[in-house]
Amino acid sequence: MKPHSDCSDLFPSGRFTRVPGPTLQAVNLPSEEEAMDVSALQAHLEELHRVLLKEQEMRVALEEEIGRLESALSLWKRRYEDLKASNAPHMNEERGLPSPTPAKKLTG
Repeated sequence: MKPHSDCSDLFPSGRFTRVPGPTLQAVNLPSEEEAMDVSALQAHLEELHRVLLKEQEMRVALEEEIGRLESALSLWKRRYEDLKASNAPHMNEERGLPSPTPAKKLTG
């Protein structure tokens, strides 16, 4: 179907008639000052968002580092207990004391 180039059937008077409704002035458009405030707030929001993302990245990195440090601490505790247990008989022999029973290993 081919559109009509003549719109006289749509508008009997041959011109567009204005339909009552809100005008551009009636719509609550922000003033130039308000637009600047919104722009400043948007920039501040974006900056805070970048800071938040950076803090989240740092938190994840710190949690990973804490995990590595806890693992290293656990390993050093085990090594200390093993060394303490292996040196205890030698230390007691030098002092003339009987060897104690092995100490419980710390877990953690």
